[in-house]
Order: sequence, then C-alpha cells, then structure tokens
Amino acid sequence: MASSSVVNSLMIKVGAVIFITTLVIGYLWIDSEYRDLADTNRRFAENYLEEQKQILRNDVLRMREFVHQQQARASTELRHHLKNHVYQAHSVATGIHRQYHKRLPDFNIQQRIIDALRYSHFANSRSYYFIDSFNKTPLLYPPDPTIEGHTMDASLHAREKHEVSQKTLELVSTEDEGYILYDWYPRKITAPWNVNTVL
Repeated sequence: MASSSVVNSLMIKVGAVIFITTLVIGYLWIDSEYRDLADTNRRFAENYLEEQKQILRNDVLRMREFVHQQQARASTELRHHLKNHVYQAHSVATGIHRQYHKRLPDFNIQQRIIDALRYSHFANSRSYYFIDSFNKTPLLYPPDPTIEGHTMDASLHAREKHEVSQKTLELVSTEDEGYILYDWYPRKITAPWNVNTVL
C-alpha cells in the first residue's frame, strides 16, 4: 500500500505538471493567436483607412475638377452674356448718334446716350453700364453719379478707378474690345465685389 500511495502521489504530481504545462502552453498559444489577430485587425484597419483616404482624395480631386469646369463654363457664359449686352448698348448709342448727328451738338448727343444707358440694368439689376472718357473722366457711373464729369484725381475712388482705367486704356489701345476682371469696393462695403467688364 505504501508503494501504491507513492505511485498515486507521483501520478498526481505528474498529472499536475502535465495539466499546468498544458495550461501554460494553451495560454501562450491563445495569447499568440490573439496578438496575431490584433495585428491582423490593426493592418486591416490601417489598409481600410488608407483606402478610404485614397477614395476621399480621389473624390475631392474629382469634385475640384468639376467645380473648375463649372467655373470656366460659367465664366465663358458670363463673358458671352456681358458681350451681348455691351453690343446692345453700343447699338443704342450708335442709333442715337445716327439719329441726332448734325442736328444736335455733340454734348447733347452724348448726354442722350448717357441718359439712355443710365437706367439700363441687366442680370437682375446688379449690372451697370459705365462710360469713361479717354482722359479718365467718368461720364456714366451709376453707383455714384456725383463723381460723373470730375477728373479721376478729384474722385473719391481715384486709385481704384485709375487702375481699372489704365487696364481699360491699355486694352482699348491694343485691341478693339476685350474683357477685364477686377475687384471693386463700393462705398460702405468692406469686401470687394468681383467685377467682370467687357469693352
């Protein structure tokens, strides 16, 4: 019996060692699998995020290109629209000149043309016709008629109008017509308006 109790005691110890070893090996294996799974999940998440970033980047680039195309198309349409209105204004001025030429002094003809164009608005009354003389004197300036007939140096808008007049004179002296884009600061408004001009 003593020998069977020694064998039983030995078997219990060996069984305990095998059980503990199995638990340690199982724990290490499960921990290794968990780490592999966590690493796989991390790589999957990183790849997914990178793919989503690339998709978003591509969408942003596509939308940016679309906006640029729309802006270019709108700019072209605006230029065409403005050009047609300038041609209409020129037709009105030419018609008035032809009708009163040699019947009225040039100043009176000029005043009739200015009066005809003063209240002619287009684009929902946000657009005006402007007339400047070659000596940079505004003859028709609907936003502020008080500066009409005064030289640019006496104007409250002298620097702004001088720059636009310079661009205008350069364009008119090199070509018969053209298009100018500039910022305009109307009175009491701090942010500039983006102005499109057809000559």
